[in-house]
Amino acid sequence: MTELARSVQQLDYQITRGTKGSFELIGYTREQIETFSERSQDIEALKVERGVTNARAAREIIIETRRVKRQHDPNALKVEREAVAARHGIDLNNQPTTPACSFTITPDTKADR
Repeated sequence: MTELARSVQQLDYQITRGTKGSFELIGYTREQIETFSERSQDIEALKVERGVTNARAAREIIIETRRVKRQHDPNALKVEREAVAARHGIDLNNQPTTPACSFTITPDTKADR
């Protein structure tokens, strides 16, 4: 399991595991998740636009869409994200209350990463 998945679970969110270390949050629709997956949307749009069907060309698009980190106003970004969440029915005040699972990090489990 990825470090991100563990961190999400430690915040008391429940997840379902996917392939190759991927996971999804339980309780959110596919549409809600994809709303915040802007890069994935960009990748898919470019694949369609260019008629890409093979893995090598798809990997090139993935690399091409990596953006340089830019400076942004954290307060403006928060307001923007809150508005997007509200438009898609995501209640930001809904915090998990029951842990899905807990993990203890030991030297052995840390070495497995």
